[in-house]
Amino acid sequence: MPKNANKPKILFLADQLDLPETRLAIELHRRKYKLEVVLSANSEKSAIFSEAGIPTHTIKIHHRFDLRAAQKIRQIINRSKISLVHCFSAKALSVALIAIRRLKQIKLTAYRGVVGGLSRLDPAARLSFLHPRISGIIAVAEAVRESLIALKVPSAKIKTVYKGHCAEWYLPSYAREIWSAFGINRNTLIIQCTANVRANKGIDLLIEAVHNQPQLSLVLVGTLSQKNLIKKIKRANQRLKNIFHLGYREDAAKLAGAADVITLTSRKKEGLPKSIIEGMVQGVPAVVTAVGGMRELVENNISGIVVEENTSSKLREIFLKLACDDELRKRLGNEARQRILSKFSFEETVIQTELFFERILNDNR
Repeated sequence: MPKNANKPKILFLADQLDLPETRLAIELHRRKYKLEVVLSANSEKSAIFSEAGIPTHTIKIHHRFDLRAAQKIRQIINRSKISLVHCFSAKALSVALIAIRRLKQIKLTAYRGVVGGLSRLDPAARLSFLHPRISGIIAVAEAVRESLIALKVPSAKIKTVYKGHCAEWYLPSYAREIWSAFGINRNTLIIQCTANVRANKGIDLLIEAVHNQPQLSLVLVGTLSQKNLIKKIKRANQRLKNIFHLGYREDAAKLAGAADVITLTSRKKEGLPKSIIEGMVQGVPAVVTAVGGMRELVENNISGIVVEENTSSKLREIFLKLACDDELRKRLGNEARQRILSKFSFEETVIQTELFFERILNDNR
């Protein structure tokens, strides 16, 4: 009999899984559970899962009420005798609710990574995270957990599990010389912001903060489609080109390790930003705003700087201070790395996730 034949069977349902989520799935499968994964498209992750012995299915979920996708997921649940379905997005969660509608024995759980964006008055929310059929929710930060409790989700259903990282994932690291390939002056303070740009991300403040500051270079990594920001960058670069948009990059995390500072200046709706953890675990200090889970992630003036006054002038003041103080950057960077390795370790994420699933599976209600 295969060694994992009697393990509880869990189905991960997602559009795509990031690196920590992929590693988590593999480690859970290796230790305690028998996993299968549903992704919306084939990717390099499929080969990684296959190598780990995890069956992977490709099912494109087009919308929240995709009956065809729900039927395919139900077939997997029945064929593989799945005990628990764990969803990584609201869309996947809504479709999973349809898939298990008549399967009363199946447990349903979800991952929630952002603060806000839900309302009890919104039917879409009641058909996802606020649905009573959900047995449990993993919140990526205490701020996310508190936001769900404020919406009257029972606190006993919600467990905070930080998304842990390992420094070894980003080896071999990039040397500082990498920036020359993008035309970036290596003698400036290189500030990297990795984000899919939306209005709440505060990119406009970063652009204003570094404008006409020859000591500073701002590197933007991620999709940038807002025309007003594109125009703002072009105008800012007319006199001094020190803002560089590199677009979406698979190596964003390794680039962060070669930067002097990582930053995220969100105005709202921030969970526990992976881009900040990726830099911190590589010894790069963070400058973040006091929004959502970022206050849990960065200790002000210890492992980075938390900006209470979210203005371009305050950000400029902080960046210029860091540009002039190598020892401060080194101290903050060392503390940032230690904080991730101690409080946000991957091993702790695995342990806490195991405990979460164990509780849900053993609950006979």
